[in-house]
Amino acid sequence: MKLPNSIKLYFDGSCTKNPGGIAGFSWRILDDCDIEIAQNNGEVCRGPNATNNIGEWHAVLDGLKFLAENNFTGQVEILGDSQLVICQLSGSYKVRKETLIPYHNESKKILETMKWSAEWIPREQNEECDKRSKVK
Repeated sequence: MKLPNSIKLYFDGSCTKNPGGIAGFSWRILDDCDIEIAQNNGEVCRGPNATNNIGEWHAVLDGLKFLAENNFTGQVEILGDSQLVICQLSGSYKVRKETLIPYHNESKKILETMKWSAEWIPREQNEECDKRSKVK
């Protein structure tokens, strides 16, 4: 798939019971005209390790893996309503949770090949990913 040089990656995660429920994820990629050009969503895991933060981090990483698989090297604006993930990704918060470190490290490795920014957005601006991240 040929991707435009500048895109937006929206992401969200959820958990039916936090912690210990079913963690879900969703991401979508939009072009400069805000047209969705790719998306994915689904279940991350179930049980004691399932949390909202696992869902959120999985969403970011899965979206970035899609970009890497499609040889994307342009500008990506990462947008999500998780202050924790945005701040950990940008480096203003440290990643201390053992379960989140692998997601963070792999995401940062992929981002080395791209120009990127990460910005927190209100949930109202992320409704599509929020809805798709909920596992039934």
